[in-house]
Amino acid sequence: MSGPMVRSVRRWVRRSIRLAFTPSLFSHGSVQLLRPRAGSIPARIRGLMPVRGVFDVHGAIGVSYRMEFDGIDGSPEWIFWEGLSRYEVATQRLLRRLLPRTQCFLDVGANAGAYTFAAALQPHRPQVHAFEPEPYSLERLKRNVQINDLRNVAIYGVALADKSGTSLLFLPSYGHSTSTLVERVGGAVEVAVTTLDEWATNQELPRIDIIKTDTEGTEDRVLRGGRTLIERDRPFIICEVWPDHQVEEALTSLLDQLGYLAYQLTATGLEFRDRIVGDPAWLELNYLLVPSDRRLDMPTSESP
Repeated sequence: MSGPMVRSVRRWVRRSIRLAFTPSLFSHGSVQLLRPRAGSIPARIRGLMPVRGVFDVHGAIGVSYRMEFDGIDGSPEWIFWEGLSRYEVATQRLLRRLLPRTQCFLDVGANAGAYTFAAALQPHRPQVHAFEPEPYSLERLKRNVQINDLRNVAIYGVALADKSGTSLLFLPSYGHSTSTLVERVGGAVEVAVTTLDEWATNQELPRIDIIKTDTEGTEDRVLRGGRTLIERDRPFIICEVWPDHQVEEALTSLLDQLGYLAYQLTATGLEFRDRIVGDPAWLELNYLLVPSDRRLDMPTSESP
């Protein structure tokens, strides 16, 4: 049996076991009792226990909020068990310093909303605009924003790229966290696509302070489609970069044209890079892109 077939069989078995564990077996109360012992439960075992209900979660940069889990999609359940304190630590460290002075935050590829909630729950309640085209993740994000009564969050069920229209969104084989416009084998769904510039013309926006983009390999298209907006507002941009030669070159070229500098977010702080290169180890994928005329606005310290 080939490797991909073995993985497919394993995923099918995992789904079957999870579906067999009815709410009466793993109820809201029972998983809540197990939660403090999460560190002693192997991740593979936790992955077989469906989490159902609305729970308090510990989010990015120390915020807390309520999050609904349906027991069907297991991909975000690690947030229930572990919280987000160890998720993209370097990015969280950066946002702790940037968000207190942010009035408008764009979350492109919001998925479960880790950074949507981190921004929206700042004491001064900045405007947050979240983009998520994958239908399941979109509805989950809407529900969780409603559960937390976040009236400063607007959600858009469209993909962002460098031209408008429709496109196939390719889905992961498990869960809902890595959908992409990059063509690949597997399921797909047609979604609406627009550009940041086209979207912005229909909004009454203050200055955009931060754009975070994590679109699984199409970040260069997102930024090309927002060139007018970026040139107008000169926002900081937090950008995931896959180790993909074409995307890396496209981003480096675009930043040169826009007059931006690139700093990789690493465990030891911001590291200047004269060209963008994705981490081949897939550990430090995020970059802070800074307008060359705003270097003095960068965080002065990267300490936690």
